[in-house]
Amino acid sequence: MEPHRLVGAAEAGQGDPLLARIITPVAKMACARQALSICSDLVETFGGAGYLEDTGIPVIFRDAHVQVIWEGTSSVMAHDLLRALGKAGAREAFHDDLDQRLAQADQPGLVDTVAEVTKAAARLRQLTAEADEAAARPLAWSLASTYQAALLCEAARQDPGDRRLAAAARLFARQPLVMADAEPECLDLLAYGGRTGDPARSPGW
Repeated sequence: MEPHRLVGAAEAGQGDPLLARIITPVAKMACARQALSICSDLVETFGGAGYLEDTGIPVIFRDAHVQVIWEGTSSVMAHDLLRALGKAGAREAFHDDLDQRLAQADQPGLVDTVAEVTKAAARLRQLTAEADEAAARPLAWSLASTYQAALLCEAARQDPGDRRLAAAARLFARQPLVMADAEPECLDLLAYGGRTGDPARSPGW
């Protein structure tokens, strides 16, 4: 819901349009892809019944799957993020917002979690400064995961009486928040072959 709030505030002249511009493609990509993964687990949870049209579950799965196309494929959203980061002040707006959320997430039970997310945020600051097309998707997923983790920490602080919120933040932050850097050479190798002794299939080597 936070992306909706950011966009609404920006449209009303009460928020930062640069921040909303960055969060929009990241949220669309992450929500669409995560919904697909969750719905796939839903089908599996029901076993054979989950595969039968009579249950209505396959419809849910197809509706989730179309979002990764309808809302823009992961690659399209990742490249849209690069365009957003290229706008003057946009990168700073994102990192300032992320740092502010983490600074306010002072829930006692989340000290270690906030430290891990803060470490990821620092690494992200380096990656966004060097963003290029080869690393677009890993960068987009890194932004999505780190921002989601920060939001979960923030939610836990807002309602400290609900221990489920802190537990959700801890569980989410256990996953790698910043994906490994892309390796363009390996991608070229997979795409073009690059067999030993075959220069025609080994561009750049």
